[in-house]
Amino acid sequence: DPEFSEARYHLALWYFEHRDYHRTVEQLYLLHERDPEYWRTYPLIASALWTFGARGFNEAKELLSGVVERLADHPEVLFALAQTLRLLKQHKEAHQYLTTLAENFPGDYRWQIALGEFFALDVRNLKEADAHFRAAAELAPDSGIVQFYYGHFLARRGKVDEAKKLLRKAKHAGISRAGELLSRLN
Repeated sequence: DPEFSEARYHLALWYFEHRDYHRTVEQLYLLHERDPEYWRTYPLIASALWTFGARGFNEAKELLSGVVERLADHPEVLFALAQTLRLLKQHKEAHQYLTTLAENFPGDYRWQIALGEFFALDVRNLKEADAHFRAAAELAPDSGIVQFYYGHFLARRGKVDEAKKLLRKAKHAGISRAGELLSRLN
């Protein structure tokens, strides 16, 4: 039933997984109009819009800016806006949202990883990036995702032995990209 939010969302997700981004966006805008409180709409529509380049980045920013305050208790919506701002190279604003995520959801390692990536890739502050990856590792020491991102960061810095150790753990945890990166480091 297309009137049912969950059904429309899953139809959009199916389109997204099959790389039909126009239909994904079409379905999610319908969902946004009919059920603007259905927060899962916004991270997925942002991801689909990003595939359209600068026009999509701007459209995602406009849409997310209009709902983020109302849906602030759903961190994925704030994260989608922060990532959109990163894509637009609006680093000051992106940093504000990422910091808000880390402050409002302090037990969630994902926001520390996001800050680590932001500092490593966007503003090239490696000391600050390392501090956030370490914070993520403290929050979730057995997480393959944390080990992968921290290992990848260390590999980019030339700390290959440390990186390999973390990437082996990530691979063992089922993160296939860790194995791909390990093979390039060997």
